[in-house]
Amino acid sequence: KKPKKERGIIMYSQTEHDKAIFYFDVLHDECCDIDIQEEADCLVLGNEKEKCFYKLSDVDKVFPQVKTLYIGPKVMDIAIRNSMFPNMEKVISDNPMFASGNMLVRHHILLNAFYQTDDAVIDLKDVFLIKAFAFNGCRAKKFINTTDIKVCSEKTFAGSALLKDNPQPIITAGSILVKVAEDADEIKIPEYITMVMPDVRFRNVHKLYLPGLTHPVVTTVRMDDAPPVIAFKNSCDYSDTVGMTFKTCKEFEIIGEGAYKSVDGIIYSADMSILVKCPAGREGKIVIPDGVVEIAPGAFSNSCIQEVVFPDSLRKIGMSAFAFCKRLERVDFGRGLKEIGDYDNNNCFRSCSKISSLDIPEQVKFISPFAFQKCKQLKTLILHEGIEYIEDSAFADSKIEAVEFPASLKRIGMYAFLDTSQIVLNSIPDGLVSSISYDNVINTYTTKHYTELIFKSDDFHAFLPKSISWNHFEEYDSNPEKVKDTVLCRLANEPSYEYNTAFAEYRYNKNQKIKEYLKKNSKEIIQWLIDLSDEKRLIYFLQSGLVDKNDVGQIVDKILNSNLENKSVIAAYALNGQKTEQKEENIAFAL
Repeated sequence: KKPKKERGIIMYSQTEHDKAIFYFDVLHDECCDIDIQEEADCLVLGNEKEKCFYKLSDVDKVFPQVKTLYIGPKVMDIAIRNSMFPNMEKVISDNPMFASGNMLVRHHILLNAFYQTDDAVIDLKDVFLIKAFAFNGCRAKKFINTTDIKVCSEKTFAGSALLKDNPQPIITAGSILVKVAEDADEIKIPEYITMVMPDVRFRNVHKLYLPGLTHPVVTTVRMDDAPPVIAFKNSCDYSDTVGMTFKTCKEFEIIGEGAYKSVDGIIYSADMSILVKCPAGREGKIVIPDGVVEIAPGAFSNSCIQEVVFPDSLRKIGMSAFAFCKRLERVDFGRGLKEIGDYDNNNCFRSCSKISSLDIPEQVKFISPFAFQKCKQLKTLILHEGIEYIEDSAFADSKIEAVEFPASLKRIGMYAFLDTSQIVLNSIPDGLVSSISYDNVINTYTTKHYTELIFKSDDFHAFLPKSISWNHFEEYDSNPEKVKDTVLCRLANEPSYEYNTAFAEYRYNKNQKIKEYLKKNSKEIIQWLIDLSDEKRLIYFLQSGLVDKNDVGQIVDKILNSNLENKSVIAAYALNGQKTEQKEENIAFAL
């Protein structure tokens, strides 16, 4: 190698072998430029002593004399343009990552098809993925063995002869649909097509015909660029369509007899017992017809509907049936549904961010895991006598401030009401503690440090920290009756949960136990409030009469040596704060 040189701000070195000069970017340890002698018809890569990356896609040079590319065992990656080698005929590889042939293929990924000849046949056997611009400048128009292709990058065929001056409404490369006439009123995709290129656009097309609901081509159509109407050839066998979410489609149509039928633009099973799929672009109110007993998994997921009404015949809601319905505001559950999802069909209404209130009817006994998780505007929840089981995280990440649990409720799953601040209890269900509190976890994103539990039978109020130390968590979760107690703040695993819970209990009832706790921990609490610069609550606590007179001098020193804005005034409260107790909300002071 020659000594390092400086080209602009890039330090590089160069190596010369096999009638070529290679320029290496020292910083990134990769070949970034190349020069080839005119008499060289073979480019040899990987003749260096160390592993090498050839990043030449930004090099705007042409070497028409090169017809053969040799890849040695030291080559790790190659990035080049087809235009750099317009007469490339073959690749010879002694590298297990690259294939020999007439194209550049690495690990079953087609990188470059090169220009080829007009009558060449592109054989894509053992190719699973094609990179962008792989066919740029390629003159070949015939393709075989394309059914194994799983992924094509956008612009894979950009600049190829296949697309040049081609007036056909549908252009294909074997079983790959490459382009359609975007101004066509209707497009019918043939049954032999297995993939639609991601840069094919259908939005300006009025109606698209697809070979069938479960045909492999369906999953390759861009979900965010579908036409308003999609028609499917009917199928003989029923299968769910959970992954089929055409966001801009407003109407589905089923053609012919078979396992499905379409009514009002929505797909049902032929006997109308299962609602299979609603187009994601559908808006407004949906009234599901009587006789439907099941909503299939993903049936409404990501749709634009605002309201849905269930028939009394409905018995089952599938996995993620209404997940991510960002505009859904109202749900009428009807009078027949007894279970909202099940253990295998959860997330039913997950992330429906516009639902603000829910009235779960009395016949519903079971709510599945994650059923209404991340319904971030959900503030009002009404549960009726009859509900028995609410599973894990069913209402987590919501804005439910208060809820009443009916006496019929037997069990609540973990974290189901983690964000709820007040719960009215008619009985104590199993799993109560783990449904509203963390096990030894500190959530730095929440301002809710406790749950107020109101026992309706005797109007007793308990205050449970949102995060409980592990040695207490299992004890109280397995014996939920123990939460009917005072000074539960001591169960917390961190001062902010412990002291905020203690303040809440003290503000409510000022019983002797909480007073004793606060007095015993007064110095620690005062230091915590100083660290938080919480001057309002610090004054409130200093006036509470819970500070030992023997500690006042030490506390005043802490206040005066702190960074509090009004430390002189607060120190005065410390000196005079043993006289009376005041309510926090009535505190006022002036400098």
